[in-house]
Amino acid sequence: KDVPLCRWSMHLLPHQQTILNVWQPQYTHMFEELVRGPEPWLYAHVQLPGGRDNIGNPDYDLKNETSLAPRTGTLMRVARYEKQPDNR
Repeated sequence: KDVPLCRWSMHLLPHQQTILNVWQPQYTHMFEELVRGPEPWLYAHVQLPGGRDNIGNPDYDLKNETSLAPRTGTLMRVARYEKQPDNR
């Protein structure tokens, strides 16, 4: 099964619980689509060194065979979803 992919600068480890405040439009859309479907709500997290500073940087593009980006990540499960009044 294909799962959506998030790339943030933080590390997320197996069994780690965290609260995400998702405000970036691409990720807000991704999570809205994810929770419209049946549970379990799964997505993959692959750490992006430098975070948003390296979005669009060809050196960290996952399609690039010589990418500096990690190629492994963590399968994550959304346990609870709550949309805020400001659409976060």
